[in-house]
Amino acid sequence: MKLFLLALLFCSLQLTTHAQKIVDILFVSNGKIVEDKEEATGLILLKELPDSIFERKDYTMNGPLQTCRTYKDVELTLLDGPYATYHKNGFIALAGQYSLGKRYGKWYYYNTNGKATHYNEYENDSLIFSKTLDTSTKETLALMPGEKEAEYKGGLNSLAKFLIKNLNKDIALKSTNGGKVNVAFMINISGKVSNIYLQKSVEAILDEEALRVIYKMPDWVPAEQDGKKVNAYRIQPISFVLE
Repeated sequence: MKLFLLALLFCSLQLTTHAQKIVDILFVSNGKIVEDKEEATGLILLKELPDSIFERKDYTMNGPLQTCRTYKDVELTLLDGPYATYHKNGFIALAGQYSLGKRYGKWYYYNTNGKATHYNEYENDSLIFSKTLDTSTKETLALMPGEKEAEYKGGLNSLAKFLIKNLNKDIALKSTNGGKVNVAFMINISGKVSNIYLQKSVEAILDEEALRVIYKMPDWVPAEQDGKKVNAYRIQPISFVLE
């Protein structure tokens, strides 16, 4: 028997995800808020982030994320910060940044496998550059001389132990189908995990649990290039299996 998702999220996540507080969950149908969960075709998850930033996530009911928007104000009128949309299979489709309601920087577009196909670069909401990316080549992990990858302290075995220890094993049982969530993040030159976002969504309760664990992750040994510390990027898959 499925538990009431609103109560489930509040009880399981205790309203916080590393200084991120869930402030409301709304059920929607045909673009309108409904009281009865059985009528709902989707839900809206509202979170308060540090520095009084607010995040809105729109989900299909018991399915993957559709959009993730960040706002400067509690009324959710001024876009400011990360913005993303997702394919129907849960993989990210578009990712970029707003600054006071205007697009800036690189906005990446992804295929249904989550691989970037091109990007547009904006300045003050005006397109200044566009580039198509090569999706035919496979990524390689080979290091060039003078390069060093970011490393979790203690290696992959320690990383696996951290994930096993910190993941709530009962969350999968409370989901609809289970599945694999991919969380992308950056390891900065200080070794801290930052810029955390969903590269592949499954459903709200699993996404939030995966994010919670990655936000708890301790510092890494930062990557190096030619003897200098540099930012590195990782995608961590986290599987939730229904038995």
